[in-house]
Amino acid sequence: GNTSETLTQVIIVNDDVKPVITADFTKEINVQCLKDVPAAPVPTATDNCDENVQPIYSEEGSGSSCDSTIIRKWVFTDACGNSDEVTQTIHIKDNTIPVLVGSVSNTNISCAKDIPAVAEITATDNCDQNIAVQYSQVTSDSTCVNKFTITRKWWAVDACGNTSETLTQVIVVNDD
Repeated sequence: GNTSETLTQVIIVNDDVKPVITADFTKEINVQCLKDVPAAPVPTATDNCDENVQPIYSEEGSGSSCDSTIIRKWVFTDACGNSDEVTQTIHIKDNTIPVLVGSVSNTNISCAKDIPAVAEITATDNCDQNIAVQYSQVTSDSTCVNKFTITRKWWAVDACGNTSETLTQVIVVNDD
């Protein structure tokens, strides 16, 4: 019935090491259009104790389709609550002007009956597929039916307010 002394060993397990993230993607991106925003990448993480640490993913955006920011965040947390995170910030800013397609030339004619038809001018834009072309026509210096000046202007404004250069045509009618 003799009992030996008790030998005690205390083992403390304390996982205080956060997961190690592998994120091989660009963290800060600038694009012109919403359509240019890349798909969300897939970062991974390894941990000293947990074999499979999965992230909690969130995505928040602020602003308009013309000027906004998207923040993507992945938070990796192990079983003991140690965590690390990686973010990706995407800035969207459309500051490219539309481009007018077509041409016109200034003209001097003698009779009003010879005034050329209004040219069909279209526009292209980096973000808007269907952009309307604006048009104005002003008659000035009119002293008789066959003596005046017509000034025609075309321009386009995209959904973000970017305005193209103005295309101008001057038609001088002068029956001399």
